[in-house]
Amino acid sequence: MPLVTVTSKKIATWPRVPSHIHFSSLRSLLVVIQLVPAGDLAGSINRTIDMAAPSQPLLKHTKLTCVFYQRGDTLGKLLAHIALAPVLLLVFQFAKVCTRREVHEAVLLAGLVLEEGMARALKHLLQHPRPGTCAMLHICHSHGMPSSHTSMMTCWATLAAFVVFRHWKQQGIASRLLSVLELGGYAGLAGAVAASRVYLGYHSLDQVAAGAVFGVLFGCGLCVLMHALQPLYKGLAGVPLLQQLGVKDTYSCAEPLLVEAAAHAGAVKDAGAQKSRSKKQL
Repeated sequence: MPLVTVTSKKIATWPRVPSHIHFSSLRSLLVVIQLVPAGDLAGSINRTIDMAAPSQPLLKHTKLTCVFYQRGDTLGKLLAHIALAPVLLLVFQFAKVCTRREVHEAVLLAGLVLEEGMARALKHLLQHPRPGTCAMLHICHSHGMPSSHTSMMTCWATLAAFVVFRHWKQQGIASRLLSVLELGGYAGLAGAVAASRVYLGYHSLDQVAAGAVFGVLFGCGLCVLMHALQPLYKGLAGVPLLQQLGVKDTYSCAEPLLVEAAAHAGAVKDAGAQKSRSKKQL
């Protein structure tokens, strides 16, 4: 009667192992299950899996910040870190909303989150398979059209261009130069993120191109929406409770930082003058 046999032998390379079977040493244990009668098959397989079961609990990693690259590939390592830019962008925008407390910045953050959600919905709708390297990256179960990383960065670059050229005539030379450098940095970062998705094998070139087009179109639509909501910014900034929280509307201001700096300098000067008058009265 055929039996289930478990043999160990050294092997040079180890083939792909099903995710539900884990061995303590993948390079030293080879399980060979021979054909057994139907009545003994279930019990034999269970005994085999019990012998190979790990002593530690199985762990999973988060997909949000996990990017794979080939060991020893310096360029791949650099691009893997660059691919995290969309995540850092959302964190940056959230911090900007909390610190600046500008109404239109909150609308921008909501728009970026909506863009990410729509890009993921398009992936499920189109169901375009990822490139052949997906098996190595363990992402063949997901879809790749469009690239949400690319769409997020191109959407942000489009929004940055809208802000720069909207106040271009009202800005000084220094602000214009800084705006151009900032816009060039955003565009370059968007291109680097797109290149990283192709180089690392997460997306094909057409998927990245689709993500770039979707990001630009969504960014243009978000610019129009933000401009149309301008009366809402003033209304919310005028609510007494929100005023106590420091919420403000600077959407129509070309140089909000310069205005705030001048107001701060004036407040400090007035406080100093009042302090001097108090000393003279004493």
